Amino acid sequence: MMSCTSADSAIDEMDRQPLFFDVRAFFDEEIAALNKKQPQVRKTLDLNGVKEEFLTDSLDFSNELSLFLNSEINKVSWRDSYQADTTLGADQHIQQTRYVALDDKLQTRLVVVEYKNQIPSVIRIVNETKNIILAATQELVYEVGVRFSIDQTQQLKFMTENIVRVEVTLIP
Repeated sequence: MMSCTSADSAIDEMDRQPLFFDVRAFFDEEIAALNKKQPQVRKTLDLNGVKEEFLTDSLDFSNELSLFLNSEINKVSWRDSYQADTTLGADQHIQQTRYVALDDKLQTRLVVVEYKNQIPSVIRIVNETKNIILAATQELVYEVGVRFSIDQTQQLKFMTENIVRVEVTLIP
């Protein structure tokens, strides 16, 4: 009886270990650090070509980075749903890892993690939603300590296409 319990516990522990890059954990840490530091930022909004820009030092990074947080690829049921490809540099350290969705129904289609000195430096994510009413694409880019951007295109059936770009630059 004890051996079954130990095996079950080991399997449960394996299921809890992220198979792919842990997007949620990474952005939880980034959000906590940014909310604590509250750096001054330049935020640019562009809605269908109409731009607005402002400076602030009181940004809610939990809200601003929510699309990144929601781009999780580590659900247990998705273990066979993404293909990972890693590129090594001349020093044999990871330079980049790409996670590509193998199932067209998954919202998060692509996650690319670029590394500098073995630490994630740039995260790129592509999300897509398609159904009979809506076609939407999100391209998310997060450059650690520098900036992040969100490019979103949304087309509702029988409506004009909306193109939104949000860029936030951290000011040192």
